[in-house]
Parts: sequence; structure tokens; C-alpha cells
Amino acid sequence: MIRVLLFSLLIGLSTSVTMAGAEPESLSSQPIPVGITADSLAQQPLLHQEFGMVRLVLPGGMKRTLDAHAPRFQLWQPGNYWHDIVEYAHYDYTERQAMSVVLGDFDGNGSPDVVLDGHDGTKALMLAIMSAPDSCWVVQIGSSSSGDQLTGAFLIHQPPGQVHSGMLDASGGSPLVLDNDGFQVVIFEKAAILYRCDDGRFVGTTIAD
Repeated sequence: MIRVLLFSLLIGLSTSVTMAGAEPESLSSQPIPVGITADSLAQQPLLHQEFGMVRLVLPGGMKRTLDAHAPRFQLWQPGNYWHDIVEYAHYDYTERQAMSVVLGDFDGNGSPDVVLDGHDGTKALMLAIMSAPDSCWVVQIGSSSSGDQLTGAFLIHQPPGQVHSGMLDASGGSPLVLDNDGFQVVIFEKAAILYRCDDGRFVGTTIAD
């Protein structure tokens, strides 16, 4: 059950991704479509929140890489959330995180990366778009066969440094320290799994249950 919930996350507010064309629009003067969009002038992914909608703008190379890997990919929409999350989770939207998007440098190479949670119309997908100065690639973190279920899970950015967790502290083991950005998958009122990039793949550690 937890694995199914992990990879069927969604954004508490509408999220958009769009692709940059030969004549990119000015973000200050043109509305950004809901979902994922692209801007050929952008140097890194950008999150915008306005009027109850979250919009993700990707650099052109990242958007092309996403389209090549999962051309039908869509971020989760508000109707996929458990009602209690919307009412009681009090999610903190920032420039680095929305419920189905986390921005960071997950592999520590100095280039921006983005983790996305959504679906392709047939299955739920959690993907990371990784980047280097001259390339982009996709790492699939997880998937499940259901692409339209309600979910009780959301994403949180985890900055580098020691991770404080009652569960980890109680275990008496060595503290968990992140060298680079990571992210948590939080299953509302049930569990939290911390993901970090290790040698090109994402590894999860349960830090609360």
C-alpha cells in the first residue's frame, strides 16, 4: 500500500509545464498555462504560485528530455488529493517545493535537477530530470499501475546536512547526513521516506512511521 501511495503523488494546487518556442513569452506579462511549461531563456527550473495554482517552468532542454522520455506526462492535479491533506496538512509552498515538484541539486554536480510526480494517463510516475552543463537525462524513481487514484502522499525538499528524525535517533545508529539536496515522500499521518541520489539512482530511507 505504501509503495502505491509513494508514486501517486500530486500537487495540492494546479501545476503546469510548458515548452519554450522560438519566441519565449515574458513571464511577467503573459499567463503561464497550468501544468509544465518551458522557457528557452531559463537557466534553471522555476516554481510559480499564483491564484491557487502552482506552475513549473522548465529550461527548454529539460522539457525536451521529459517529452522524449514520457511525452504524455502530467503533474497530479488537486482532485487527486485526499481531502484531509488539502484541509489540514498546511503545506508550505516555496521556490523549491510544491506537493508534486521538488527542485534541487540532487547529485551534487552543481547543475539544477527537478523531481516530478504525476502520471502518463495509464500509470503513476515519479521522475527526476537531472542535468549537467551540456546534457539532461531522466531517472525513473518509481511507478504504479494506477494513474487516477486518490493519494495521501506529497513531496518535501530536504536540504543537505544531518537529518533529524525521532525514528532514526531512537534506533541508536549513525546519524543520516546528506551531502546534497534530497526530498521526502510524506504519507499523510502515516510515514515519511527520505530519498537521496546515490551513484545515479535514488535510494529511500524510512525516517518516520
